[in-house]
Amino acid sequence: MAPGLLHKGVHPIGEGVRYNLRLPCWCASQQAACSRPLSHAHRSSLTRCSLLFPLMSNVYLRPLTTQREGGEDHYSQDANRGGPCTEKNVDLSRNGVPCFGENGTSDGLWSGDDARYNGFRFTDAAVAIIMNWTATDPPMFMYYAVHNTHSPTQAPERIQAQYSHIAWPLQQVFDAMVTTVDETAKNVTDALKTKGMWDNTLFIWCTDNGSPVAIAGTNDPLKGGKGSNWEGGTRVPAFVAGGFLPPAQRGKTFPLGMIHIMDWYATFAGLAGANVSSDASIAPTPLESIDMWPWLSGAVRTSPRNETVYDHRMVKNGSSVGNAVGALRIGKWKLVVGPESQAMWYGHFSPNSTCGSNKTAPCHPSLSYTECANTPCLFDVVDDKTEHVNCAGDHKTGVMSILLARWEELANEYHPPPNPPTQDKAYCDFVAQNHGFVAPWLPEEK
Repeated sequence: MAPGLLHKGVHPIGEGVRYNLRLPCWCASQQAACSRPLSHAHRSSLTRCSLLFPLMSNVYLRPLTTQREGGEDHYSQDANRGGPCTEKNVDLSRNGVPCFGENGTSDGLWSGDDARYNGFRFTDAAVAIIMNWTATDPPMFMYYAVHNTHSPTQAPERIQAQYSHIAWPLQQVFDAMVTTVDETAKNVTDALKTKGMWDNTLFIWCTDNGSPVAIAGTNDPLKGGKGSNWEGGTRVPAFVAGGFLPPAQRGKTFPLGMIHIMDWYATFAGLAGANVSSDASIAPTPLESIDMWPWLSGAVRTSPRNETVYDHRMVKNGSSVGNAVGALRIGKWKLVVGPESQAMWYGHFSPNSTCGSNKTAPCHPSLSYTECANTPCLFDVVDDKTEHVNCAGDHKTGVMSILLARWEELANEYHPPPNPPTQDKAYCDFVAQNHGFVAPWLPEEK
């Protein structure tokens, strides 16, 4: 079953409090994959449930290292691509202990030591956790954050070879990265079936944002890409499978439904029997995550979510104008308060072969096209999901006034504080002392 619309939003209000820090549970596994660990404070607040949560990747990075997330070499796990340190800083650990000698090597471009490609290594670890599970173990909750298809663009050569018919080398590599994700899903589901767990599993696959059009990927036919409030940056694919899903719901597509990625929190917590209403005592704002299981399971016919805040004056979205912007959706109507950059449709694959006559030269499509700078825009993203038609002029009253009023109301709601200042020197000094490997380095929170 495929939900018709899953939105992350660029920076949902309260995201840092209500989503990133509050996963249903965290319980250590001796078979946990090499990964980034949670900080002590977050760990102690999440170990009260009995589910298994093998950490595979980026759960909550900022309290541990620097402000820079992602972009690590898929073979060596070196996080220094554009980072603050002059030496390597390998981000690979198991239960907080650096995995010395377990990272691979890379040619720094599109390939490397395939035996240690992280798409394989983390998947093997996930499969091992499944295969080592016994009937006496508590129920398993596995969160596997697949690194592909994040930059840098690197993929195993054997998979790249499947796309040798494509003239554009960058697309060959990116398509191979997508195929690696396909293999990951297959290997994990095969393990669940082999272990006899599939019939009692709820399997959810989703992604967090659209493709970065200046690096690699496609959001076609949607407008914009990662780092923007356009649908190309925020409307992403998702599907729900597994034997736990009622048979009547399998194979269905709900094109008109709306789910925000933070809704998985309340959904998982509800399925686990956790009472999320108690969170009100530890959060600065009411919980906005909505339990979607009644809709996904077919108990109700429509999604309980009618509003999504993409961003409210929190993110500059790479716009050269420099003004904080945002977007809000209520029902089928979406308000965009600009200037909103990436106001362009970037084609089936971007960057593409129009950059360089030999089809090998790198190109960086412009992200500076902006819209909605002087007055907010209004789009019907049900009938016009590609955001071609600005309806603001046709709805100066009524719909437009409702969304603008709600937009102003949001100014009175909680907004996360700006990121704390980076401590790059202290971070780099620690990495150097730790033989080039990253580990928790800031004082533990009390």
